[in-house]
Amino acid sequence: MWRLHPITEADIDQILAIERHSFEDPWPRMTFFQELSNGNASNYAVRHHSPDLSKDIIGYICFRVFSGKMHISKVAVALEWRGQGIASWLINACLKRVVKKGARAAFLEVRCSSISAVKLYLKLGFDIVEKRKNYYLNPK
Repeated sequence: MWRLHPITEADIDQILAIERHSFEDPWPRMTFFQELSNGNASNYAVRHHSPDLSKDIIGYICFRVFSGKMHISKVAVALEWRGQGIASWLINACLKRVVKKGARAAFLEVRCSSISAVKLYLKLGFDIVEKRKNYYLNPK
């Protein structure tokens, strides 16, 4: 069973471990602390709750809502939990929350070379609107 909860400072070490395995340009610790203190940011972690498993964080999402649009800045799932639908579940759970608060659109940026992420976002109904050159520090 997966459960969603707001990220706290106590979660940052687990979040950073997932972050470093997920992104070529991972956010530093300070960026996560800044996100937690930003009243406009929403940051959620997903934990797996089971009698025989720990309650470690297995994924997370960071986003903001402004002008009726949700901007997803981070989505990541721990390596050993990938391919089980967690990212889809996490994004959909947060989309439902923001729609209830009046958001009518969502957007994000993704590396073209991140094929599995692109496939996921297309499956969830996102469209490729534009390709930005040199958006990432280490483009591929």
